[in-house]
Amino acid sequence: MPDRPSVTDGPYTVDPGHWLVEIGLFEYARDRYNNDHTRLDSFALGDTNIRLGIVSCAEVDFLFTAYSYVRTKDKASGARFKQSGFSDSTIRSKINFLGNDGGPIAIGFIPFITLPSGVDGLGQRGLSGGASLPAQFNLPSDFSLAVESVVQTVHEIGGGSHFDSENSLSLGHPITKRLSTYVEFATEISTEAHQSWIGTIDTALIYQPGNDWQFDAGVNIGVTRAANDLFTFVGVAWRH
Repeated sequence: MPDRPSVTDGPYTVDPGHWLVEIGLFEYARDRYNNDHTRLDSFALGDTNIRLGIVSCAEVDFLFTAYSYVRTKDKASGARFKQSGFSDSTIRSKINFLGNDGGPIAIGFIPFITLPSGVDGLGQRGLSGGASLPAQFNLPSDFSLAVESVVQTVHEIGGGSHFDSENSLSLGHPITKRLSTYVEFATEISTEAHQSWIGTIDTALIYQPGNDWQFDAGVNIGVTRAANDLFTFVGVAWRH
């Protein structure tokens, strides 16, 4: 089961010896209403998660974004800034503790480390890492509830690091045999001083023409000043 397109990762792992490639083909974000008095537009191509099943309850993943372009404008001075290029890279493992083969509840664990492979301005310039706990509950009437909590370190430009906490909740339901949707609420809270929390409400349509293919398109809408006002995406997933 692909982790995309929701922010909430699932607890299920890829079958041993199989690949699952998930790609955000095109992503666009914009932000006009924020505390920084800046205007932001960003584009991304190839937001990729390559997943390889190792054993029946564990996989290894490699995540990166092939190309990002970020343009910001200071509303007060009119100064413009542009960054573009490759992203930081994340290596992680997903381990399933319960429900990988079915049942009403599934629980997983995802430790990860992020490498500073991004170009200047797009990466953290230092190692960081963390872990998450995803779970899914199969509810009556074909509803499913997915939840995830993440704790991670974030490298600071001037040296040192701080902790971020991310939490999300996603309610999904099929529309037809091959088309489904979800509604999600996601938050990010930083321990860094003078940082506001980020909150978004997200939704997408997911189309599965076959057992090994998935196409998706959706939008995440910021509900706090610190969040991007809008994030839209189109993506695909393929299992081999």
